[in-house]
Amino acid sequence: MEQSFQLLGLKPGASRREIQSAYRRLAKKYHPDVSRESDAEERFIEITEAYQELLEGPDSRSTSNNARYQEEIFVDYEAVRRERARAYARMRYDTFKQNNEAFRKAWYYESVKWLTYLAIYTGFTLSLLMFLAPLIAWMITGELGISLGMLLVTMLSSHVFRFSRDLKKDTKPYFENYE
Repeated sequence: MEQSFQLLGLKPGASRREIQSAYRRLAKKYHPDVSRESDAEERFIEITEAYQELLEGPDSRSTSNNARYQEEIFVDYEAVRRERARAYARMRYDTFKQNNEAFRKAWYYESVKWLTYLAIYTGFTLSLLMFLAPLIAWMITGELGISLGMLLVTMLSSHVFRFSRDLKKDTKPYFENYE
C-alpha cells in the first residue's frame, strides 16, 4: 500500500480527497488518449491500480467474515484491477469509434465533410494570398513601398494558416479511416 502512495506522489495517510485529486491529475497526464509518451498506457494502468487499492483498501477484498470460505475461493484481485484499468483506458476510444460510425452513417456526413474541407483549403489559400500580398501589390502597382496595412495582412496570414491547420488536424479523425 505504501508503494501506491508513492506512485500517486502522496505521503502515507493522505485523505480520500488528496488521493482523488492526485489520481485525477496523473490520469489527465498519462491517459493513452492524451499522452504521447510510449509507456503512457502502462503508467495509466499502474496509477489506476494504485488509486483503486488506496480507495478500496486491503480489507475490501472480501465481504465475508468466514475465513474458511475466503480460502476456498481464489480470485486474482490484481488481475481484476488491471483489467478494470485497461477497460477504462479503452472506453474513451470505443465511445469515439461508436459515435464516429453513427456520424458516418448520417445523411449529412458527405456535405459536412466537403464543407469542412472547403473551409480548410480556402483558409490555406487565403493565408498564402495574405502572405504574398506585398508581392502581389508590387506586381500590380509597380511600387515597392510596403504600407502598415500590408504588413498587418502579412502577419495575420500566419494566424489564418494556423487556424486552417488546426481545423484539419482536429477534424481528420472524423473523416479518415481510424482503424
